[in-house]
Amino acid sequence: MNTSKFLRIYISSAGLVLALAALAKLSSSFGAARVLGVKDPILGYTFRDVFIILGLVELALALYCLLGKDNKLQIALVACLATNFLLYRVGLHIVGWHRPCACMGGLTDLLHIPQDVADVIMKFFLLYLLLGSWISFWILTRRPNVARSQMVSS
Repeated sequence: MNTSKFLRIYISSAGLVLALAALAKLSSSFGAARVLGVKDPILGYTFRDVFIILGLVELALALYCLLGKDNKLQIALVACLATNFLLYRVGLHIVGWHRPCACMGGLTDLLHIPQDVADVIMKFFLLYLLLGSWISFWILTRRPNVARSQMVSS
């Protein structure tokens, strides 16, 4: 598989992952799960507010990944968001919050997915976004001709 095709597939798949995560957060933010009223230990806002804001950010980035043309900017934005997710998780660990991520709100109850399983799934997606974006960014910055051809051919 050539580099250009790999980058296009990664960006599209990252867009789909972000779209699904956004829809999960936005739909669950309107639910009645108790966790939505709890204040996030890092940000200080309720999980409901965090889900709405983050869901909108993820949805915007998903649309840009799926419809945009600037591969380098798409990858940089995914890398930035994924890195922030990682730092957030590290912050949770530092403050002693060892509960499963409430990233999916009440959607886990609706789909009958145990919180621990949902947490593992979200960690997998975080790893996919993090490693994929940083590897893709490395490819684009190490091989300038790929970056130029991506901008011209897309």
